[in-house]
Order: sequence, then C-alpha cells, then structure tokens
Amino acid sequence: KEALDRYSKACEMKNGGGCFNLGAMQYNGEGVTRNEKQAIENFKKGCKLGAKGACDILKQLKIKA
Repeated sequence: KEALDRYSKACEMKNGGGCFNLGAMQYNGEGVTRNEKQAIENFKKGCKLGAKGACDILKQLKIKA
C-alpha cells in the first residue's frame, strides 16, 4: 500500500519512474487488483516522461507509446 501511494503520487507529479513502477504493480497485481488496461496507460505515461523501462515493456507487449 505504501509503495502504491508513493508511485501514484510520483506519477501524478510527472515522474516517469513512478509511472513505470505503478504500471508494473498494476500489471502484475502486486499490492493491487491486476489491471492491465490501467497498467498500460501508466507505462505509456512513463515512457513519454523518459522512463526507458516503461518504453521497453510497451515494445515487448507490441504497444505503441
């Protein structure tokens, strides 16, 4: 829960790494109910904010940022 709150806040503050980590938690269902759609939106946001890991995940999933 604490990590989820931190990553959510970081993502809201336009921190790409926060968006990537939030997306990873959502995609894997770690500490939250699995939500692939929301995870992908956060990966896209993270990628646009410069988080290479988020861009890499989108490439693996064959989804355009």
